[in-house]
Amino acid sequence: MSDVYPRTKIAAVQAAPIFLKREATVEKACALIKEAAAKGASVIGFPEGFIPGHPL
Repeated sequence: MSDVYPRTKIAAVQAAPIFLKREATVEKACALIKEAAAKGASVIGFPEGFIPGHPL
């Protein structure tokens, strides 16, 4: 007997943040998440630091 695992579609985002504009970067991330989800992704990975914490 073999184990059967459900398939999961994963998306990796390769995009640049909007320089020095955190709110605009968050909006861009939300749009990218919606796009990936519409294409069936249930796990979506972004680069570390995509939404910058500094400068505030």
